Amino acid sequence: MMLDRSGNYKVGGNNTAVDTIISLSGAQNPASELIDGYKTMNAETMITMQPDYILISQRAWDSLGSKDKVLSAIPLLKNSPAGKSKNIIVIPSGALLVDLT
Repeated sequence: MMLDRSGNYKVGGNNTAVDTIISLSGAQNPASELIDGYKTMNAETMITMQPDYILISQRAWDSLGSKDKVLSAIPLLKNSPAGKSKNIIVIPSGALLVDLT
């Protein structure tokens, strides 16, 4: 999930660099079955995905600076398995720029 400057939440589904990163780690991206590419997602759908981990770009991490601040910026995730365990993984921003086409 990405928080853009407008405050909207964007999720990386199938055919995205983040989906590839998740797949290569042996995990499953809950958004890959719902959407292709990066899409804005409503709160209800995000809550139903119940992620075990939150991936955040280094750039976003640098602007927020802590796990608590990430969860404060994305309050919907506080009660998800990832939020409760504070399972937040920082990914180098350049890794998300991979062209999959």
